[in-house]
Order: sequence, then C-alpha cells, then structure tokens
Amino acid sequence: MRIALLSTLVLLTLAQLSMGKVTFTKDEIQEALREYIKEVQENDEDSPSVVSRAQADSLDNQSLDAESDDEDDAESQKVELPDGEKTPTNTNSNGKEEQKQDSNDKNPPPLSKSRREMMRIRGLEKSLAEAPYALAKRTIYSVLKKVNSKSKRIFASGAILWENGRIPYTIDEKTFEKEPEELKVLKTILSESIEQLSTTTCVNWVKRDSETDYVNIINDSGCYSYVGKIGGAQPVSMQANGCMTVHTMLHEMLHAMGTEHEQSRSDRAGMTSMIWNNIDSNNLNNFQMGQTSNAQPYDYKSLMQYELWSFAKDGGKSMSIPDKSLEYLISNKKVALSLYDIGEINSAYGCTKQCTNKCQNGGIVIVDKDNKCGCKCPTGLKGDDCSQLDTSEGCGGFVDVTAGQKTIALDTYTAGIACTWLVKGGANTRIKATIDKLDLPYNDNFDCYHWLEFRDYLIGDNGKERCGTEGGASFTKMVIGDPSRMMIRFNSAKHKDKAAGKGFSLTVKAFQSECSKFPCKNGGLCTDKDDGTYKCSCINGFSGDQCNDLAATASTKCDFQDDFRGCVFQENKAASAVLFSLASSSMTDVSGNTNGYQYLSLTFGWEMKKAVLETSAKFEAAERCLSFQYYYRTDQFYNDGYDSTLTVTSSGSSTALLKIGDANTPLNKWTAVKVTVPSTPDLKLTIEGVQGTAEMGMDDISLKPGACA
Repeated sequence: MRIALLSTLVLLTLAQLSMGKVTFTKDEIQEALREYIKEVQENDEDSPSVVSRAQADSLDNQSLDAESDDEDDAESQKVELPDGEKTPTNTNSNGKEEQKQDSNDKNPPPLSKSRREMMRIRGLEKSLAEAPYALAKRTIYSVLKKVNSKSKRIFASGAILWENGRIPYTIDEKTFEKEPEELKVLKTILSESIEQLSTTTCVNWVKRDSETDYVNIINDSGCYSYVGKIGGAQPVSMQANGCMTVHTMLHEMLHAMGTEHEQSRSDRAGMTSMIWNNIDSNNLNNFQMGQTSNAQPYDYKSLMQYELWSFAKDGGKSMSIPDKSLEYLISNKKVALSLYDIGEINSAYGCTKQCTNKCQNGGIVIVDKDNKCGCKCPTGLKGDDCSQLDTSEGCGGFVDVTAGQKTIALDTYTAGIACTWLVKGGANTRIKATIDKLDLPYNDNFDCYHWLEFRDYLIGDNGKERCGTEGGASFTKMVIGDPSRMMIRFNSAKHKDKAAGKGFSLTVKAFQSECSKFPCKNGGLCTDKDDGTYKCSCINGFSGDQCNDLAATASTKCDFQDDFRGCVFQENKAASAVLFSLASSSMTDVSGNTNGYQYLSLTFGWEMKKAVLETSAKFEAAERCLSFQYYYRTDQFYNDGYDSTLTVTSSGSSTALLKIGDANTPLNKWTAVKVTVPSTPDLKLTIEGVQGTAEMGMDDISLKPGACA
C-alpha cells in the first residue's frame, strides 16, 4: 500500500515540482487510487449471520428456536394478567446467530484501516490540480502521513453514489475454490438481494462487462464493504460459512451503495445512546455519529441497525434505547429491507423524483425494475395508494377519533382471522389505545396464541403484541413518524388450531399534543400533560419552560458522549461550508485526551472552508469561564494563509476571545485552554473552525460561573 501511494502519487508530485504548480490529471489520480485499492483488502465491522431455519419448535418448548418466527413474536409479547404483566419464559437466552457473530468480527490489520483516507485522495482530483504549489505539497504530505499512521478505521463522511444507480459487480470465484457449495449459496442470496432492490428502488446491480469501477465480491475473513463508491475494483467480502444470508448480503450491498449504519445517523440523539465505557476500545469508531441525510425516521428495524450488544465488553450492552419495550425491533430477524430502508435508498438516488403518485397512510413511493411508480405499503394496508385495509371479512376498519374516543371490540371471534384497524386523529394529536377487557389465549410459558398488536412506534414496523385476561394496559403513539395515526391488528390466524378466547374491547382516542411540535430545546425531554399543556425536563444546567435558559449560577459541559444533545454549542449549518465531525479516540494517534470517547474533529482541506458552532440559549448576564481541550495536528506552521484556525468570539467583544492556529499553538497533543467571557446582555458565543492543512480536534467544552482562575 505504501509503495503504491509513494510511487504513484508522491513521485508524480516530485516530478512536477519544477513547474511551480501541481497539475495532476483526473486519470492520474484515479489510477493511483485504483492501485491503492487493489492492495487493500479490508475487514469491516459488520456482522455475519446464519440462514434462518424453518420453524420447527412448538410454543410449548422450554426454549424456542432462536431463528424462528415464534422467537420473534415472543420478544414482542406480554401477557396481561391480574397479578401483572408476564413475559414469555422460553425466549432463547443464547440469542440469534447473527447477534453472536456481530461482535466476533475480527479487527483488520492496521494498514487496512484507511477508508476516509481513500475518500480524501479521491477528493484531491480537483484540489491537487488547482491548489497553489506549496499547499498541494503540504496536502499530499498530510494525506500520506495520516495513511501511514496507526489511526483506526473510520467511515467516509460523504459517500460517493453510483451514477444512475447502476452498480457493476463480479464474483471472484477463485476465492471460493475450497467452498464450492458456499459459492452456490452466495449466488442464491445475491440474486434474492438484487431482486429486493430492483423491485422497490432504481438501484440495479448488474454483472460487470468492462467497467473500470465495480464491486468485486470475495471470500475473505469477515463481512465487510466500503461505504459508497470508491473506484476501481472495490471489494465486498462475504466469508464462506459466516456471512451467507440475505440479511448480511443486503447489509454489505447497502454499504457499497453509500449507506451508513443506523446507529451512526446524525439524528440518533434521543433514539439510541452509546454505552461508551462498555464498548471494546478497538471498535469505538463503529459507534461514532456520522453526517447523514435522513429522509426517513430513525428505524430500529433497519437492516443497518447494530444489535444492542454489538462489540460490547463483559457480556453487557454497547447501546441502549429510551423505550426498552421496543428492543424487540432490534433483536428480531432482519431478512428484508425495511419500509424505511427503501425510502432512504429512493431518496438518496432520486429514484422517485419523476413519480407523481401519492401513497397514503404511511406508504412509501417506489419504482420497480421497469421504472414504474407505485407504493410500498405497511403490512395491514394494500391498494395502489395504500388506502385499503388488508383485513379479514367482518372485522377491522378505519377509525376516526377527531370528534371523540371510540371503541374497538370483538366480543366473539373465530380462530384463523387477521384484522386491521387504522386509528386517525387530527393535526398535532397523538393516539392512545387502552385495553378495557381482554380474554385471549396463552400457554404456560406465557406465549400468546392469539394476540392484539399495537404499532405505537412506526406504522411500517411490527408492533407490541398482547394477550391474557386483564385490561388496563395502554399504548400511546410515540412522537416519531405521524403521531396522529396508529395501527392496531388482531391475529388468531398463526395458531388457528388453538381455541378462541372471549375477545377484547379497546378504547381509542386522540389528544392534543404540544410535544408533537418539539418545544423542548437542548436535549430536554417533553411530556404531554392531561390538561393539554406540556412539561420539559431539562438536562446539563439548562432551565426554563423550553430548557433554553442558562442562569448565572449554571454550569454546562459538552463532552459529546451523547453527540450534540444538551450541548450549549450547536452547529450553525447555514453559516458553515463544512461541518465538524464526531470522532472517537481510536481515530487519532494524538495523545493526552482525558475523555477517551467521542470528540469534535475538523479535517484538513485547502479550500479554507468554515465550520461554525454557536450558542442560542438565553444567558442570564454574568461573567463566565469558557474552557475546552483541543489538538492541532500538523508537521509545522507555514504562516502562508493556509494554516487551520480555531477562533472563539463573543457578542460582547469586538476582538476574538481566543484564537488557535499560530506559531504559539502546541502541536500534536491535547492541550487545555480557558478564557473569561465578560458579562454581556443577550450573550452569543461562536466557535469558528477554518479548514486548513492541519487537523483539529475539540472536546470537553465547559461554561462555569465566574471568571477563570
């Protein structure tokens, strides 16, 4: 790898030094990149899994088959009884194979950990041809120094998509010579995966003819892929006897198409939290937040969502979600693109921009392999526009509760039916369903034979299942997706050989929701109150009705362990040409950071683009001490106008409070700094990073009352 880079990139530079300007052509840069990629066979962080076995165990078994549909149902079920809720006792404690293997993914060799470096080199095609000579030389030096360092693997901050959604691929059959049967399995699951994509998106995987850029599917150690188009023959590894499922095939294909992991979404705050101190230190980078475009809501059911204990230490979890009753969405099998995976792909590739049809009730506009527009409906709905219910005769219906609460009931029923009700409220409302009476059968292991399903998360994902003999449980639609719509289903079809119970009765209603307007700021948690108002529960020193006030005595700190949640400094995207990224301690060889997990990073770039952080909270006028840690990673200062800078300004001062990026700045180590912020009415603080040829990092930004000591 090093020889390839030096011989093709650096030597080209040296040969052109006398010209006074680096003038690489696009072909020269791309050829260097292809040679680089040819030598890189990287292990990625993704999970191999096993093929789901056919359901073979009855609900009476003391341990369900981990790969069965019964196990998936049991993970979402509770039995409502007079002495409380009961959870099935026969869920498989060993977990699914894909969950086990997720954290068994081996670390790649150090020289393979260079995904973002390759993306940077591709980005130099234009930069190296246009940059001033001295700066181009420094930029190449920075790239090579970074590539040859011991930095850990990281994701590309901006994935390159494939032109027109067309992805040529080959299978390197020589790598499967010792496992010919696994090669047959690969071809089968690849065909199934391509079929899923081609029937719901415009992305087409086609056998390579003579294309220069293509995906090369290989049998290597582990399951891995680059994120987005890299160029040349980019590998996707599908290890024999370890990765051969449609789930893993689709997962890696989506990476190659440019998709990040779900837990890396930029809007993950409040949806999932990283348990940093229980994540294996060699895999911290797998959990950092990325800069993502989020066309669909956060989806626990996504094929790209890691299991909650992936890469965890000590047998615990690496992640947590606020509502533990939704963990089944993550632990259930994922053998197909979720409704929201499809929506994300179609948005990124512009698949449906020519479509004029509208999908109702949470359906997603799709295109098929013939480029025909249509709708993908949530299960329980059907029709060209998802306007019809998929329900058994004599039950189900649309329930409008805008004028008041209503009752849904089946006093008697027969086994073998599946019913769907779609409850709708008005604007800025949430739906609440309460079980009044319940008599649905279950077994001694507390598995439901017949059940009600409440979709209180996303309408396109499976809901919580309930059976038993006691009413009282209630389900309130979360403020995600459309909170004014909830689907309720009844299923006596799966176990139709079991005798029917006496049925059920529910009350459904809509209530005015101020929380649906997201009034709470700075990480505050919103709770709708019975009187139609709301309450914000504030964190990190904030106060006030909307958690947007900082009293004179308040202290607040941004340590970025929960991303920007609760941070007084937020990104000003309108004023920024580039954004700070969140990095992990495994990504830099700069030592001295006392906080070993996430921090802010601004990578090098000759365009001198700005990244702006600023405050929007209401400060009570008072003197404060601002402190933070930073690092400034470069070989030296040049004082030629292209050095990176970090500047802190206050609305109460005509001069900068602090500026980093001159000859007095310590290099290549974490350094603590502090400055007193004068008392100022309507205070606003700004941190502006300018992207030069040094890499910068920031962490532990703190505001405390009083002047700095």
